[in-house]
Amino acid sequence: MMSSRIEGTLRAYFRLIRLPLVPTAIADTWAGWFLGGGTMEARPLAGLAGFSACAYAFGMVFNDLCDLPNDRIEHPERPLPNGAVSRRAAGAMALTLLGVSMLAAWRLPSGARTVACALLGAIAGYDALLKRWAPAGTVGMGLCRTLNLLTGALAAATPFGPRPAACAAAIGLGLYITIVTSVSVREAVNPALGIWVRRGILLLIPLDAALCFAGTRN
Repeated sequence: MMSSRIEGTLRAYFRLIRLPLVPTAIADTWAGWFLGGGTMEARPLAGLAGFSACAYAFGMVFNDLCDLPNDRIEHPERPLPNGAVSRRAAGAMALTLLGVSMLAAWRLPSGARTVACALLGAIAGYDALLKRWAPAGTVGMGLCRTLNLLTGALAAATPFGPRPAACAAAIGLGLYITIVTSVSVREAVNPALGIWVRRGILLLIPLDAALCFAGTRN
C-alpha cells in the first residue's frame, strides 16, 4: 500500500516536470557545446546537462503554477488541479530547481553564465506573462530554446566568441520551436494536433544529435 502511494506520488512529480521531454533541453546545450568547439569532456557536459535539465523542469513547474486557475477548468487531470501535488510543494520545488539552475549557471564560463541567467529570466517571463499573448508567447518559447543552445556554445567558446555555425543553429532552433509552439496554440481547438506537437518536440533529440555529430567533425 505504502509503495503504491510513493509510486503514485513520484509519477505525479514526473508528470509535473514533463520528465520525458527533459532530455530535449539537455540535447540543446550539448549541441551548442559541440558546435562551439567543445570536446568529449565529462565535467562540462555534466554541468550543462544539470543546468538545462533543472532550468527546463523549473519552467514546467512554474508554468503549471501560473496556469493553475485555468487548469482547474481545462485540464483537471494535471497533478496540481487534481491534488496529486500540492501548490505549496510545487512552489518549493520550483524555487529549488531555480536555485540549483542558478548555482549550475554560476559555475559556467562568464559568457555562458550571462546567457544562462537570461534564459532563466526568459523562462519565468514566458510562464508568467508572455504566453498570455500568442504572438509574444510563440517567440518567447523560441527564444528560450535559442538561449539554451547558446549557453552550451558559449561554454565552449574561444575568446573570439561562439562559432558562426553555433549561432546559426541557435537561431534555426528558435525558429523551429516558434513554429511548433504556434501549432500548439491551436491544440485547444483541434486536440489531434497535440500528438504532432509532442512529436515535434521529441524530434529535437535526433536533430540535436545530428548537430553534435556535425560539431565533432569540425
